[in-house]
Amino acid sequence: MTTQARIERAQLLMLEAMVDPARWDAALQSYAEACGGHVGQLLSLDGDRLPTGHWLVGAPDDFGQKIIDYELGTPEANPRFRMGLKAPLMRAAADQDYLSAEERRASAVYNEVYDPYDLSYSSLVVFQRDEHALIRASIVRSRKQGPLDQAAFRAFNRLTPHLYAAVRAQLALQRAQGAAALQSLEAVRQAAFLLSDAGRVVAMTSAAEALLSAGAALHVAGRMLRFRAAPDQAAFDAALGPLMRAIRFGAVIAPGPIQLTSAPIVVELQMLPRHRLGLAGGPAMIAIFREARAGERASALRSAYGLTAAGGRNRALPCRWRAASAHRRTPRCET
Repeated sequence: MTTQARIERAQLLMLEAMVDPARWDAALQSYAEACGGHVGQLLSLDGDRLPTGHWLVGAPDDFGQKIIDYELGTPEANPRFRMGLKAPLMRAAADQDYLSAEERRASAVYNEVYDPYDLSYSSLVVFQRDEHALIRASIVRSRKQGPLDQAAFRAFNRLTPHLYAAVRAQLALQRAQGAAALQSLEAVRQAAFLLSDAGRVVAMTSAAEALLSAGAALHVAGRMLRFRAAPDQAAFDAALGPLMRAIRFGAVIAPGPIQLTSAPIVVELQMLPRHRLGLAGGPAMIAIFREARAGERASALRSAYGLTAAGGRNRALPCRWRAASAHRRTPRCET
């Protein structure tokens, strides 16, 4: 297959990936091959530089463990990570542009990871780098394939706008999906928070804003939901952790409802339909706050405080849920 044919194939697969995320593996593999490489990568980080989406095709099966062992997701340990923090936007950047021959020979990462795994030469392009996200793509060539030559850079530069368009289309679809979910909940005046796959609040309904203003059960600190009562926070964290891991590894789980002890409220955590690629910090799950049904609050109090059935009912009596206005609901306790 000629270089031109490889470029056209990669362009076609990127168009398919815009509407079918299942085609991203093929698109990235074709992207790498068109540039004379064998590994393709697309990485999305949030504002705290934590991964929210990572596609890696063509690498050895056990390379993921090396990422953990050598802390390749940190700029301190990984020269290629540092390169992504410095490279100009929308321009190709290669290892040799940011790492001298002497630095490369002295690098443990190259000597113990990249070269033994035949991931010797990399070229990347940064699509976005700001306080909200860092999104970049890269291809890797083996020692035998060598650094990118002029023909490879031409292919890389021709494909960059197509890959960027595919990424933006996917991210726009994801945002639209989150907005649609939020609008549906607004229509029924439901208190709900959209959360990223790192658990950070990215959006909320007006009823959720009213719930925060009441301050009875929770607040937002560092873009995270924080509950006033320790048992409530522990229960929420216990449900959130497995959900975050499931989202990251493509699994599907459904946590049970969380019955708060500090207010007659039940929290339901749900996954939003999404794929591995996600806008850094984009919506991945939803936390819905609703009025506790009969028996739910008493059950929560019994569990949290080791009460008898009668004790749980008695402790639940002073609190009740009142409509604060026609547009929002907030918990109120009477003593």
